[in-house]
Amino acid sequence: MTYIDNAIDVVTRQLPSEDPAPIRLYALLALVVGDDVTREHVHDAWAMWRSTTMPQHPAIRPFDELSATTQDLDQPYVDAIRYAVHSLAPSVPVRHASPACACGINEAGQRYIDPICVVAR
Repeated sequence: MTYIDNAIDVVTRQLPSEDPAPIRLYALLALVVGDDVTREHVHDAWAMWRSTTMPQHPAIRPFDELSATTQDLDQPYVDAIRYAVHSLAPSVPVRHASPACACGINEAGQRYIDPICVVAR
Protein backbone atom coordinates (compact mmCIF):
# COMPACT_ATOMS: atom_id res chain seq x y z
CA MET A 1 0.00 0.00 0.00
CA THR A 2 1.44 3.39 -0.97
CA TYR A 3 1.28 6.62 1.00
CA ILE A 4 -1.35 7.77 -1.54
CA ASP A 5 -3.45 4.67 -0.78
CA ASN A 6 -3.03 5.35 2.95
CA ALA A 7 -4.25 8.93 2.58
CA ILE A 8 -7.24 7.85 0.50
CA ASP A 9 -8.05 5.10 3.01
CA VAL A 10 -7.98 7.43 6.02
CA VAL A 11 -10.17 10.05 4.33
CA THR A 12 -12.56 7.34 3.09
CA ARG A 13 -12.99 6.03 6.63
CA GLN A 14 -13.92 9.53 7.77
CA LEU A 15 -16.34 10.04 4.85
CA PRO A 16 -17.60 6.51 4.14
CA SER A 17 -20.63 7.45 2.03
CA GLU A 18 -18.76 9.89 -0.19
CA ASP A 19 -18.18 9.14 -3.88
CA PRO A 20 -14.60 7.82 -4.40
CA ALA A 21 -13.66 10.46 -7.00
CA PRO A 22 -13.77 13.52 -4.70
CA ILE A 23 -12.21 11.45 -1.91
CA ARG A 24 -9.02 11.33 -3.99
CA LEU A 25 -9.06 15.14 -4.19
CA TYR A 26 -9.65 15.44 -0.44
CA ALA A 27 -6.74 13.05 0.19
CA LEU A 28 -4.61 15.25 -2.05
CA LEU A 29 -5.60 18.26 0.07
CA ALA A 30 -4.50 16.34 3.18
CA LEU A 31 -1.08 15.74 1.65
CA VAL A 32 -0.38 19.12 0.07
CA VAL A 33 -2.33 21.60 2.20
CA GLY A 34 -2.36 19.70 5.50
CA ASP A 35 -3.69 21.51 8.56
CA ASP A 36 -4.10 24.69 6.57
CA VAL A 37 -7.02 23.21 4.60
CA THR A 38 -10.08 25.46 4.53
CA ARG A 39 -13.72 25.14 3.53
CA GLU A 40 -12.82 27.05 0.38
CA HIS A 41 -10.19 24.43 -0.53
CA VAL A 42 -12.77 21.69 0.01
CA HIS A 43 -15.34 23.53 -2.07
CA ASP A 44 -12.87 24.06 -4.91
CA ALA A 45 -11.96 20.36 -4.92
CA TRP A 46 -15.64 19.39 -4.85
CA ALA A 47 -16.46 21.88 -7.63
CA MET A 48 -13.60 20.51 -9.75
CA TRP A 49 -15.09 17.02 -9.44
CA ARG A 50 -18.73 18.08 -9.72
CA SER A 51 -18.05 20.09 -12.87
CA THR A 52 -17.33 16.80 -14.65
CA THR A 53 -20.41 14.99 -13.32
CA MET A 54 -23.00 17.78 -13.19
CA PRO A 55 -21.62 20.93 -14.83
CA GLN A 56 -24.79 22.95 -14.27
CA HIS A 57 -24.85 22.41 -10.50
CA PRO A 58 -25.81 25.72 -8.86
CA ALA A 59 -23.02 25.49 -6.26
CA ILE A 60 -20.27 25.47 -8.88
CA ARG A 61 -19.32 29.06 -8.24
CA PRO A 62 -16.63 30.80 -6.21
CA PHE A 63 -16.83 29.98 -2.51
CA ASP A 64 -17.46 33.57 -1.43
CA GLU A 65 -20.57 33.67 -3.64
CA LEU A 66 -22.16 30.77 -1.74
CA SER A 67 -24.60 31.30 1.13
CA ALA A 68 -23.23 30.80 4.63
CA THR A 69 -25.40 27.70 4.96
CA THR A 70 -23.88 26.19 1.82
CA GLN A 71 -20.36 27.14 2.91
CA ASP A 72 -20.97 25.38 6.24
CA LEU A 73 -21.62 22.10 4.40
CA ASP A 74 -17.89 21.89 3.73
CA GLN A 75 -16.85 21.88 7.41
CA PRO A 76 -17.22 18.10 7.97
CA TYR A 77 -14.86 17.57 5.03
CA VAL A 78 -12.34 20.01 6.50
CA ASP A 79 -12.54 18.10 9.79
CA ALA A 80 -12.08 14.75 8.00
CA ILE A 81 -9.07 16.03 6.07
CA ARG A 82 -7.46 17.43 9.24
CA TYR A 83 -8.10 14.14 11.00
CA ALA A 84 -6.38 12.39 8.09
CA VAL A 85 -3.40 14.74 8.38
CA HIS A 86 -2.94 13.78 12.02
CA SER A 87 -3.67 10.09 11.42
CA LEU A 88 -1.04 9.87 8.71
CA ALA A 89 1.66 11.69 10.68
CA PRO A 90 4.49 10.92 11.16
CA SER A 91 4.65 8.09 8.60
CA VAL A 92 3.46 10.22 5.68
CA PRO A 93 4.89 13.63 4.84
CA VAL A 94 1.95 15.97 5.45
CA ARG A 95 1.92 19.64 6.40
CA HIS A 96 1.07 20.67 9.96
CA ALA A 97 0.06 24.25 10.61
CA SER A 98 1.03 24.11 14.23
CA PRO A 99 4.08 22.36 15.63
CA ALA A 100 2.25 22.41 18.97
CA CYS A 101 -0.26 19.80 17.76
CA ALA A 102 0.16 16.55 19.60
CA CYS A 103 0.06 13.50 17.40
CA GLY A 104 2.34 10.56 17.07
CA ILE A 105 3.01 7.21 18.71
CA ASN A 106 2.62 6.71 22.46
CA GLU A 107 4.72 4.50 24.73
CA ALA A 108 2.54 1.47 23.91
CA GLY A 109 3.24 1.91 20.20
CA GLN A 110 -0.29 3.17 19.48
CA ARG A 111 -0.97 6.14 17.24
CA TYR A 112 -2.65 9.03 19.04
CA ILE A 113 -4.24 12.24 17.83
CA ASP A 114 -5.04 15.27 19.93
CA PRO A 115 -8.69 15.98 18.97
CA ILE A 116 -8.25 19.63 19.92
CA CYS A 117 -5.85 20.06 16.98
CA VAL A 118 -8.38 18.52 14.62
CA VAL A 119 -11.61 20.10 15.88
CA ALA A 120 -10.60 23.48 17.26
CA ARG A 121 -9.35 24.94 13.98
